[in-house]
Amino acid sequence: MSKGGLTALYQALNEPIGPHLDDETLAEIASAEAAGEDVDRRYAAHMRHIESCLTCAEAYADLMEMMSAAVSEMAEAAQKSDPVEVYVAQLLQATRSRVGDVSNLPSLIQAVAVALPARFTVSPVPGEETEAVVESAIRKATKTIATTPEVVTALREAIRDRLPDLSAYLVTFAQSLWGRAMEIKSEMTGAWQSLQLSPAPRAAVPMLSGQVAGAEWPLLSRRSDQPLPLTIEARATRSTELECWLAVRVDRLGLATAAGRTVQIAFGDQELAAVTDEQGVARFEPLPIAALSQLTVRVQV
Repeated sequence: MSKGGLTALYQALNEPIGPHLDDETLAEIASAEAAGEDVDRRYAAHMRHIESCLTCAEAYADLMEMMSAAVSEMAEAAQKSDPVEVYVAQLLQATRSRVGDVSNLPSLIQAVAVALPARFTVSPVPGEETEAVVESAIRKATKTIATTPEVVTALREAIRDRLPDLSAYLVTFAQSLWGRAMEIKSEMTGAWQSLQLSPAPRAAVPMLSGQVAGAEWPLLSRRSDQPLPLTIEARATRSTELECWLAVRVDRLGLATAAGRTVQIAFGDQELAAVTDEQGVARFEPLPIAALSQLTVRVQV
């Protein structure tokens, strides 16, 4: 080693490290790293200190071990926690306090809870728009589940009085769904290629970061066989915690022009249509993220 190198090493070994980082600062950095942030850039000076201070390095390592265990426990809890079940339990308690434990109540509330997420792109607030969405979900549920006007009134009031719980349910539902693998059923109906999406089984992982806008989710890439092979791709881009944009790309070998092909989507009681542009892409916006779990895509062959 050169004389200059020995001098630099001696200075590094004997240079005062400075005061140790306090527990609050170490915990903040560990939380940021667990959330996927670039701590080497955001906490550059602190990370240099940790790398050169054995005491702080050991404390930081212990914190990261604890953080890793906590994240694992959260992931395990997230796998066992179904947002629908949580919200249904809340509505059951609120509705039973008004009408008692009547028959078909759990089934009715389950049907209403399942129908609500695909109808909201923003958190609900008191008003006619929210009332209309709730009424639509209740009407759909009561078509197949017999009940009484008293029970419907009690359920309606329970939903109205617990809008913060509904908001939490919608956000939790969207977070648990986003990025999951999708199962796709395909069929030909006349001049249309139809693709039906549903979530595939997959472990849920808690989201520790609130930065959601702009995240992309490749929903499907499917090549049809008959009568003319088409490659159909769908990609969702998250815009808020509850909504996303949807782009469906259609391509076929030897296709003279990619523009002008009709693409239809359906979810819940909604049906929308768009026409492909010169790149073969049909765009839809905004959609509830929850709608992607029951989405039907139909492409004109």
